[in-house]
Amino acid sequence: MDEPGAACGGAWELVKGLIRVRPWVALLVDANVRLLIANDAGNELIRSGNGWAMGSSGEIRHVDAQITRELHTRVGQLVLASGRAEARTAFFIEQPDGQQLLLTMSLVQTGSPHCAAASCAAHTPVVLVTMIQGHRREMRQGCDLLIETFDLTPAEARVAVALLEGASLQTYSQQARIRISTVRWHLRNALAKTGCASQRELVRLLIALLDT
Repeated sequence: MDEPGAACGGAWELVKGLIRVRPWVALLVDANVRLLIANDAGNELIRSGNGWAMGSSGEIRHVDAQITRELHTRVGQLVLASGRAEARTAFFIEQPDGQQLLLTMSLVQTGSPHCAAASCAAHTPVVLVTMIQGHRREMRQGCDLLIETFDLTPAEARVAVALLEGASLQTYSQQARIRISTVRWHLRNALAKTGCASQRELVRLLIALLDT
């Protein structure tokens, strides 16, 4: 895919810069999962031959065909997403060494809605894919990951983390010195953004993020 025209170049450069400073694997792909940009960790992942590679058309593939299908299916779903909450997703891959790899994906709009250039990213959806593996993360890192993956506000993420630590909404309200109605509002937003139907589901999601 060609890079966007001058009207969108600044946003495109910003996205590239954000990808390159990430310490974990970060890849920007098009609707066909063809690699557009990778940071150092992403390039090393593809070069290392540990299961990931690029196909003949530049698309990202895995030696496990099922993983490749899921990756491509989820990227396709994001490209077709109509709502903000649908424009991000996360799933786990079980690796041969027993560790889990967390893939997070977000639909990225790098072009200006007023740009008419055919190559503008506003007209060619792109998806940011990150891959993170390891053991239990620090709570702050998990909170940041929740914010990044599902676009939670810091306040919404703090409520989710408080639930994980066993606090009730009333207890958190008192500790944070905010109204219980405000806490419930943050919780409702967090549930909607993560696609969780209950506090229990939200806690399970956080445990999964923290235990990768």
